[in-house]
Amino acid sequence: MLLIMSVILVLVIVSVALPLLWRPRRDIGLQGDQSAELADIRNRKESSYAAILELQMDHRMGKLSDEDYQTLYERYKTEALGAIQAEVETKQGSVSDWDAVIEEEIARRRDRGDEGASLLVCPECRRSCEPGSRFCPDCGAGLDASAEGR
Repeated sequence: MLLIMSVILVLVIVSVALPLLWRPRRDIGLQGDQSAELADIRNRKESSYAAILELQMDHRMGKLSDEDYQTLYERYKTEALGAIQAEVETKQGSVSDWDAVIEEEIARRRDRGDEGASLLVCPECRRSCEPGSRFCPDCGAGLDASAEGR
């Protein structure tokens, strides 16, 4: 009985400790510095994509003027292009048509539903609410399907 309990205890300890100690290698063939640099570049790229999607949502909801939207869109697009270029150069070489690369990635993410694709907007205070919410957390107004994406 003691042996069985000991084996179970060891299995529990291993199953808890293994995920904490073992990390899969994603960028096999890259030096340690390159792998860390690539992770930083990918974080910058993801942040730029998220900012572009949020910017588009704010513009559709009327929170941004056309002029502000264009200015911010160009800035975030430039940041994303720089991150994509750095990522590609870190891995292998360069890409010739950066605008097409970023527009394709944004469209892919929009189609996939990333970052606020079905965001609810309160008809009273214009606050963004989580999908599935029935009431606005700020003003308490009722939300319905017609509030989606406005």
